[in-house]
Order: sequence, then C-alpha cells, then structure tokens
Amino acid sequence: MTKKIWNDSKGYVIIFIIAMFLLGGIATWFFLQDPYGSQRTLLFPDQDDYFMDFFNTLHYVADRNPYVNGYGGLVNRNYLPLGYMILYPFSQVDDFIRVLPKDLREWQGPIIACFTFLFISVGSFLYLMYEGKKGRRIEKFFTTLACALSGIMLYNIDRANTIILSAAALLFFLLFYKDEKPVYRHLAYMALAIAGALKVYPALFGVILLYEKRFKDAAYSILYGLVFVFLPFLFFEGGFSNVSKLIYNVGLNNAKYYGGTFSVISNTIFEARDYYPIGFMVGNIVLIIVLLLGWAQKKPWKQILLLTCGLVLTPVHSGYYCGLYLFIPLLFFLNEKDHKATDLLYLIFFILVLNPLQYSFFLPESSLLVEK
Repeated sequence: MTKKIWNDSKGYVIIFIIAMFLLGGIATWFFLQDPYGSQRTLLFPDQDDYFMDFFNTLHYVADRNPYVNGYGGLVNRNYLPLGYMILYPFSQVDDFIRVLPKDLREWQGPIIACFTFLFISVGSFLYLMYEGKKGRRIEKFFTTLACALSGIMLYNIDRANTIILSAAALLFFLLFYKDEKPVYRHLAYMALAIAGALKVYPALFGVILLYEKRFKDAAYSILYGLVFVFLPFLFFEGGFSNVSKLIYNVGLNNAKYYGGTFSVISNTIFEARDYYPIGFMVGNIVLIIVLLLGWAQKKPWKQILLLTCGLVLTPVHSGYYCGLYLFIPLLFFLNEKDHKATDLLYLIFFILVLNPLQYSFFLPESSLLVEK
C-alpha cells in the first residue's frame, strides 16, 4: 500500500525543498518590488556592521592578549581561547593592532581573509549537511541548497561568526559518535569538545552518551573538552591567569547583551535587565527539564531537537544567528524513514523558522517583570 505523503520521508523532503524555494522566490519578488523594504534585512541587515564579528575579533587577538581592555571594551572579549586561537592567523594578514577593524574591512588582504574563513566554515557545515543527508544525490544536493539559501544561513554569513564552526563540529559529532571505527568515534568526541570550546552550550549534547550509558566515551569527551578549553590559554600572554579575566568579561557580556531573537525567557518573561539573575536561574531550570525530557525520548531526531531547543532557547542571550543549530535536528528529521501525521507540524515549524522570507509577528504582552 502506497504511503501517504505525510507519512513518507521522501514526501517530507520534497515539501521542505519546494516550500523553501517558493518562499525564497516570494522574498526575491518582494525585494525587487521594494529594495529598501523588509526583505532587505535578508542580506546585510546592518549596512555598517557586516562581517564585524570576524574583524572585531581579529583586532582583539592580533597582539595575543585578547582579555585586556581596549577597542570594543572588556564586554566583547568573552570568547574561550580556542576561538581566538583559530582566528589568530587571519589577524596577521595586516595591521590589526593599530588600524581600526572597520577601516581594515575595506582593504584587500583582510577581506580575502574573511572570505577564506567563510569558505572554510560555511563549506564545512554544508558539506557535512550534504554527506549526512540520506537518499539520492539530487535529494542531498537540493536539501543542502535549500538550507544554504535560508534566512538564518545568510545572516550567519553576514556576521562571519565562529558559531558556524561550532555548528559544523557539533554536526560531525552527531554523525560519527556511533561509528564502527574507533578513530571516527574519537574524532567525534573531539569535535564535540571543539564545539563546546567555541560556544559552550553545544557541550550539552554530551548527555547523549550518558543517555546511552556510554560512560567511558563520556569520560573521553570530558577529557578532550578540558584540553580544548584550557590548553589554548597557554597560547596567549598571561596564560592561565586569563581564566579569571575571561569569567569577568563573560559576566559583563551577559549583562549587556540580555535577550535576543531566540531568548524566550529573557524576551517574554523576565524582560528587564535588572532581573538578569532571575532569568538566568529560570533558564537553567528549563534546561534541566529539557535534559530530563531528552532522556525519556526514544526517537533520536526528537532527542536532538529537544537538546537543540535547550541550546538555543534557554540562554539569556541567544541571537538570530544561533538558529543555525536548528539545521542539525532538521537533517535527522528529514532522514527519518517513517513519520506520523502529526510530524507535519514539526516540518511546518522548520520551514517557518528557516525560510528566507523576512516577516515579523508580535506576541501579546506577557512579561512578568517589565521595566516601567
């Protein structure tokens, strides 16, 4: 008996691809009708700030002393050292110590460095998406292309943030942590450690090893995590003395950048900055609940989606670019062989969040604590 389209994995893939390209076409049409309208935010929403996550960071790290006060202030010097160490070679293409980042962005060498970084990071992520997608090559290709042209992916290109490398590393972990060959499994554990050392919260996915009672593998992952988090401190001036400086800078950053597109708790409940400690506490409580629900969930793609929601929604600051992590559960969702009719709701959710069409909606006032 022929499967209905809402129960068939290929049907879901076809719906996703068609919807993404159709909505992309609508976005293009609206843009052509009004180049300065709402669809302009699809590419370079801030005309004066494009690529600046990359260029600002090169300025912080060029003198190998990224945790001291200077351009941008301590509030923006909040990366774990691995992220700075990865970007350090790019900072040597020009004088990032004495020339301001926005000025260097206009020079040939630095902009080529930025494109090289984007080619490596975005290319790695999309390659893993392609290889991780099950099915025929044409299915893999158009699924990956639809993701590449999504609003969130284009915004991540605008930011040129290391979150792209973090997402690629996390995807590598989920694709290979069960591999038959030990070398690939250990590379997967290292990839998880790298993802966590770049953006912290991806380390949450290590609980999957605990869910599966693979305690030895979890121990390996923790060991690799400690190496990738702390060893890079030795690359910079001050070595491990920078740990306390980093903690201080992170506190400043969390207080300043409270909220964000995906910060459900800080945006809708504890909206005022004065209530940051409460929002942080509630976010952690919700995260614990998510981890417990993940343990009870048996379907891998739903487990991954739950953990991704914890990763994206519970931090007190979670910007639009953090939506990049949602491509990971999407991939496993589309790889699922059999779907229930209710899974169509998940497909609609993915399309609404990831498609290129720029739209906005407003929730009714729901803040429990709002500044007056």
